[in-house]
Amino acid sequence: MNLFRTAALLAALSMALPARGMAQEESPTGASEEAEPRYRNKLSGFIGVTLEGEANSFTLGVDYERRLGGQFGVGVLADRAFGEGRAFIIAAGLFWHPLSRVRLDIAPGIEMSGADDETFFVVRIGADYDVELTERWSLGPNVNLDFVDGRTVWVLGAEVGYSF
Repeated sequence: MNLFRTAALLAALSMALPARGMAQEESPTGASEEAEPRYRNKLSGFIGVTLEGEANSFTLGVDYERRLGGQFGVGVLADRAFGEGRAFIIAAGLFWHPLSRVRLDIAPGIEMSGADDETFFVVRIGADYDVELTERWSLGPNVNLDFVDGRTVWVLGAEVGYSF
């Protein structure tokens, strides 16, 4: 099984898991609790594949998010694509949660190419969906599109997160 199929299978499995706590809880005053996150910090690990033209690279990553309250958060992300082409990305993320389990990202940063020691400006846009495994642990698919040096690069996979 190749890396792309493995990442797609992980993403599909994470969406098929039963979601815990899908119903919105209401406070005694009747207001929705969805506006304030249960935990303000989340650390996630990523496993997936980077697709650039005909080249596929195994990819590992990590990201941290600090929720500012309500629907917005800030953080940092880094990933490493192994193989030809891209090498390492680090970026500052702005995160928006339009729904409690959905996160949309925009992250400007830099890409450092291992092949020729060049550095490029990169903008990543992404989306992920969290399936709650326990109160603090989540698993979900993650889809990203990087714009770097006139190229577009897809980064697809699954993310395991821990909220604290």
